[in-house]
Amino acid sequence: MGMRFTSQSQVLFVAGCLVGTAATILACGTVKPGQAARGMQVPLQPLTYPAEVVRVIDGDTFEARIAVWPNHIVQTHVRLARINAPEMHGHCVREKDLAETARSRLAALLDSPEPVLLSQVRPDKYFGRVVAEVRIGSTDASATLLHEGRAVRYGQRTHWCG
Repeated sequence: MGMRFTSQSQVLFVAGCLVGTAATILACGTVKPGQAARGMQVPLQPLTYPAEVVRVIDGDTFEARIAVWPNHIVQTHVRLARINAPEMHGHCVREKDLAETARSRLAALLDSPEPVLLSQVRPDKYFGRVVAEVRIGSTDASATLLHEGRAVRYGQRTHWCG
C-alpha cells in the first residue's frame, strides 16, 4: 500500500529524511559490523532505494513508488541527475519530436527485468519531485541517454529548435 504526498511539507519531510539519513551515514564513514569483528571496520555502501516505475513523464523524469524504509512507500516524481532532455511541450516540432524519442528511450530502459535503483536522492528545485542517480541493473540511465544523444548535461545551453 503506497502513500501519495499532496503537500510540499510532506515531500520535503520525506526528502529530508532521505538526505538526512544519507548524511548521517556518510558522516560516520564506517561501521563496525558487530562487537566481535576484531576491530575491523567496513565502509558503508551508498544508500540505494528500490523503485517501482508508475509512468514515464518525459526523457528525464518518471513517477515511481519508492521503498524508503521497510513498509513505507513514497510515490513521487524522480528526475534523473546530471541531464536535461528536450521538453514535451517544446518550442518547435523538432523539440517535441526529440522529447518523444527521449521519453520512449527512458521508458524502454526502465521497462527491464532488472531492478530500478535510486541513489544520491535529494530534493529538486521544483516542488513534487526528487533528483536521483538512477540505475537499472548495471545501466546508468543518465549516462546512457547522454551517450545516445537523447539528453545533454544539466546546465548546458540547448538549442533543440535549431
